[in-house]
Amino acid sequence: MATGLPHLMLATCEMDLRRYHCRPALSGRGLIPRICSWLLTFSALIVTLGTMQSWVVAEDAPPATAKKPAEDRPPARGPTKLIRVPLPLTGDSRVATSIRRFVEKQAAERLAAGKQNAALTPRPTLVLEFTTELSEAGTGSTFGQAYDLATLLTGPELADIETYAYIPKTIKGHAVLVALACKNIAIAPDAEIGDAGIDEKGPISVAIRKAYDEVASRRRTVASALAINMLDRNAEVYQVAVLGQGTQFVVGASELATLKKTETLTDETRLPQPGLYSGQSISEKGYFTVCLAKDRAALARELGVDADKLRPDSFADRQWVARQIVVDQTITAAVADETSRMIDEQVHSGDVNMIILRLNSAGGSLADSAKLATYLASLDSNKVVTVAYIEEKASADAVLIALACDQIAMGPLAILGGPGLYEPSKDELPPLVGVVQELMKAKNRSWSLPAALLDRQLKVNRYSSPRTGAVDYFCREELSKLGGVWTEGEVIASGNDRLKLTAEQAEKVELSVATVKDFEEFKQRFGLTSNPQTVAVNWAQSLLRELASPALTWLLILIGFVGLYIELQAPGTGVGGFISLVAFMLYFWANHLNGTAGWLTVLMFLAGLGCILLEIFVLPGFAVFGLGGGMMVIASLVLASQTVVLPQNEYQVLQLRNSLLSVCGAGAAFLLTAIVLRQYLPRAPMFNKIVLAGPSAAEREVLHARESLVDFGHLLGKTGEALTSLAPSGKARFGDNRVDVLSDGEFIDRGTPVEVFEVRGNKILVRRV
Repeated sequence: MATGLPHLMLATCEMDLRRYHCRPALSGRGLIPRICSWLLTFSALIVTLGTMQSWVVAEDAPPATAKKPAEDRPPARGPTKLIRVPLPLTGDSRVATSIRRFVEKQAAERLAAGKQNAALTPRPTLVLEFTTELSEAGTGSTFGQAYDLATLLTGPELADIETYAYIPKTIKGHAVLVALACKNIAIAPDAEIGDAGIDEKGPISVAIRKAYDEVASRRRTVASALAINMLDRNAEVYQVAVLGQGTQFVVGASELATLKKTETLTDETRLPQPGLYSGQSISEKGYFTVCLAKDRAALARELGVDADKLRPDSFADRQWVARQIVVDQTITAAVADETSRMIDEQVHSGDVNMIILRLNSAGGSLADSAKLATYLASLDSNKVVTVAYIEEKASADAVLIALACDQIAMGPLAILGGPGLYEPSKDELPPLVGVVQELMKAKNRSWSLPAALLDRQLKVNRYSSPRTGAVDYFCREELSKLGGVWTEGEVIASGNDRLKLTAEQAEKVELSVATVKDFEEFKQRFGLTSNPQTVAVNWAQSLLRELASPALTWLLILIGFVGLYIELQAPGTGVGGFISLVAFMLYFWANHLNGTAGWLTVLMFLAGLGCILLEIFVLPGFAVFGLGGGMMVIASLVLASQTVVLPQNEYQVLQLRNSLLSVCGAGAAFLLTAIVLRQYLPRAPMFNKIVLAGPSAAEREVLHARESLVDFGHLLGKTGEALTSLAPSGKARFGDNRVDVLSDGEFIDRGTPVEVFEVRGNKILVRRV
């Protein structure tokens, strides 16, 4: 049609010219009309050629330059805010206060922009997300509270604000009235809305019925009759198809009969009771217009806004009571547990509503990082907001901790992701990606880009939606589960190496919300008026952490072995044994609290020590018990300070190295200490009672001569002192002689006077004096 019109105009002009040439010469009377006709024909020809040229250019122009139809363009979206509505609605007015603050802020901004610019500014969007953690399906809401909120939403204050009721899970009770008061309803496909009168005892009152009819009529999101069907289980509501007018809803048989008298009905269906409709059924049967969104990320794509704008809590309209916790070390079980405990204490204090994690770590233990991240993700962001402030780096598994927070802010030189202390093996990657998926599901974000920070094989691209203009980042697996039409863009993660993002890159892909040059700018960005109090571990926990560190581990092992050596050198004193017991108890206790020592390592240590003592005192032989017990003791000391038996990555190799250095260093120090104790302590004034000195060279010669001749007759009848407990054997001193003796059968304490009453060769029998 467009091509034929120029040809038709040319043909008309050509015919007119032919008529002119074929006619005889004109008389003077017809000359002027003919000249006018020629001018008009020539002008039409020029216009036609110009039109043809413009059409040819339009037809030959590439599709990229063609403008989209108005209905296909994504609507412009103004400032967007999400407010969570905890159900049931009771006497708490926090939701209404948050709504009013948002309205006042938008009004002030429009006023500051001026009337002319304000008219061109896209309308703000307010999303009310209904949460049902406190009751089943949000039942228990009071009608008065719901009606007040619905009145606010349908009032003139929100006339210029686009309101959305977002229903991720089934809601019942009078919270339905609040959803009906919004201009739009977004609902998960499997979530349901309805049965609003479930909390009413007895018939629905006229006042409540009128309120639902009033709100539905004023907002017109849902038909009034359908709203009554959601409210009153006893109502008769019909869905009818009126010839030439489409679908309508009527209440009661009498209203249906009246409609039949004036209109022709092609279909008639009574709606089921109670009126409870899923998102999928609403969309398929056309009860009313809804936006289907299974989570916040899907809703953001439908609205054509960044997912970050649909996170709860605006930092500009709340009074913050913040605490900061520093996590600047290797992630271990102790660090994860201490951090969780400190956060938990602050959350349950009742006043704190913001936790700042000053994160600077290269990771460490994947299991412990995942444990801390899972705890952070489980916190109710409507009560306490968590912010990860990365000043330098959050590498390897420390990324999980940052991603589990509600917001991430980074220093200008900070790095998110990249290699660290922990390198997951191929077997660990699938469950690791599963952990990331669960974390991002809890935070209503897509998981592909966060997973690429840990999985070097994951390829992630930027995608945009032609329908809504939304932008997000997906791998092939996540994209295949989304559905819809997406346009593939640039490659973000190539799949050849682990993704590492600078502060600028992280903000660009919406993993970080801000890049701040220092903590002062951080406070301004998040609306903090003063320096948050730093929460730290107490002195006892700090001491135990230091005792479990490689710098002090060897010292505890050394003290334990030295105490054991003293006890063996002077049995019965108890001093060395007590010192050894305390040292080894602190060693295993500190490592247990650090998450590396379990009961198995303690039992292995005790069993090994028992085997050594068995070899020395009971079953001396081929040293099987001695060597086996020694290996068990060493193995238990090594395993008590690390989380794995055989290292699989760099972090675990580092753990094994530190453990071996501690044990070997303690062993070498023990040998030197034993030499010193044997040489000097028996002669020291304070320690000569604890460690006994050996005989001198002259005394050893006399003892050797006497023992070789078996001549102890000179001791018969002499009295002396028991140097050790006699049970029945032990040592005694008679003058300058120290000899092995046997009691007459009774137990004799150390220091008791004894008398030699019989000598049998090299056996000296004594009794108590």
